[in-house]
Amino acid sequence: SNEATGHVIYKVSPTDGTSTATLGMLTPTLTLVLETAIQANILNTKATAKGCSSCATAFDALKFETAMYAQTGGTNYVIFAGAARMETDGTSYPAIFKVHADRADFTAANGAGTEMYLDDTTVRVESICEGAVDPKQGRLTTITTLTMRGSYGYAGTSGRDDSSPHRSACIFMFSLDFTEDATDGPI
Repeated sequence: SNEATGHVIYKVSPTDGTSTATLGMLTPTLTLVLETAIQANILNTKATAKGCSSCATAFDALKFETAMYAQTGGTNYVIFAGAARMETDGTSYPAIFKVHADRADFTAANGAGTEMYLDDTTVRVESICEGAVDPKQGRLTTITTLTMRGSYGYAGTSGRDDSSPHRSACIFMFSLDFTEDATDGPI
């Protein structure tokens, strides 16, 4: 929730198993402000490049496991984290999705957020953190905890696959004011 205003930001995965997930905002008295489909444009680009043009709009496109409130540069955000589906076989990679938490900005964004993915490209989960060497490095990991200090966020990972020989976990540090620039990623 937005700790400054009391608004609640949430994500819903539809129970029908086919509809696109939605982001919503409630007032402090739990009255609906807006509920709209998630717009994950970077995820769409990455998934389409991997042959899955429908991944970004699938009901399980973004599987969030945790969220936190953050304020940076005078702007309020809710940052969700978990994993994002990027391949037709269901392969997912760690993901962070930052949305505006002020009413006017949330409404104007209409489901869009600032995205960061730790997929098998240049920004990825290394084998030392995943506990396994894998050709699709990162697919065995999700982000399960978030915290912040100052202008940085910290994302803790956990394993998603019991078949790994051993499990490691890491904490990734990232700037709270990250953008979708190709060079932004964990520090």
